Amino acid sequence: MIKYPNKIPLLDKAGLVYHYTSHTVLEHIFYKSQIEFGRMCNTNDPYERTVWSIDINRGEWTSTDDDIDKEIKVDHILNTIHSRCHLFCTTLDSYRNNDECLGRGFSIPPLWAHYAANQKGVCLIFDQSKLTEAVLNTAEKINARCFYEKIEYGNPPDIDHPAFKNLTTMNEDSIDNIVVKHIIHHYKTLFFTKDITWDHENEFRFLVIGKDNEPFKIDISGVLEGVVLGEYFPESCLPLIENAKNEYQYKSFQLGWENGFPFLY
Repeated sequence: MIKYPNKIPLLDKAGLVYHYTSHTVLEHIFYKSQIEFGRMCNTNDPYERTVWSIDINRGEWTSTDDDIDKEIKVDHILNTIHSRCHLFCTTLDSYRNNDECLGRGFSIPPLWAHYAANQKGVCLIFDQSKLTEAVLNTAEKINARCFYEKIEYGNPPDIDHPAFKNLTTMNEDSIDNIVVKHIIHHYKTLFFTKDITWDHENEFRFLVIGKDNEPFKIDISGVLEGVVLGEYFPESCLPLIENAKNEYQYKSFQLGWENGFPFLY
């Protein structure tokens, strides 16, 4: 096992983001040349996977069946939009000292355990600007809405937050458009806020709201910069890594640990 020298040119590059996954998913990515975004409704965070509950402005209530019909329609629209939300979650660097690997987006132990099959998987390295361009171009082709920014960590917003109340429906616009405009206005609260217990992920997120329930996928050609193999990456899968290099032109490394400090070799 030969460690890389202190400076690895790729890792000196600004604007890198990282994504952890299993070796089985990686095989599918290379086979299709695409990354499929996950669905918001399938995440592990209960704040994200449950459909929002947004109250209609009580000042509009007329004590008729129309109020109930509006509530039912709003709930249906919210369910539909939530089911069409696609996520791609990446990790940013958080430098803690001059060490080449400590605190980098590819060396976060809980992420290796949770998302990369206990270090049997990989961490993909992307150029953030190229990845953003690929997501935006793909979303534009299907007329989908796209948001991307760093997650804010803290306490979840309570039920009195403006994002969850006072939805005004008494105007000339359709209820569908009213709900969409409300969600866009509060997108940071609804899509880019997570409980403080997730802050170790240091996440930069891409969020796409599709026009239908079709999967959202992007081509990885030209955006993949490197692949970091977990400490226990299966030897039987090494040919997959080497064979894909010719097509995608990336650098590969393997992660090791010495006295709790990460290093690449």
